[in-house]
Amino acid sequence: MQILSVTLKNFKTHRDRHFTFAPGTNAICGENGAGKTSILEAIAWVLFNYQGEYKRDDLIRNGSGSAEVSVDFISNQDGRTYTIQRHTNKGYTIFDP
Repeated sequence: MQILSVTLKNFKTHRDRHFTFAPGTNAICGENGAGKTSILEAIAWVLFNYQGEYKRDDLIRNGSGSAEVSVDFISNQDGRTYTIQRHTNKGYTIFDP
């Protein structure tokens, strides 16, 4: 699987962020508390249902009613691009163009 991009809306400390990844190794750099780990947790939450020790409300940015994460990736199985969106209130949506 090659992750192409991740979009976070009201996920933990991220209000509205979009990250694009290049093929190969990518580095996520920033100050302590900037939300680097949250990007990886968001990917794990969408693709693998990983939530760690967090409750649903812990994933939602303070002052927001819900969070949404989408991950665009190329499948190793068929070489096609897919988008998976996950909402804290609505569950999963898989886009298969």
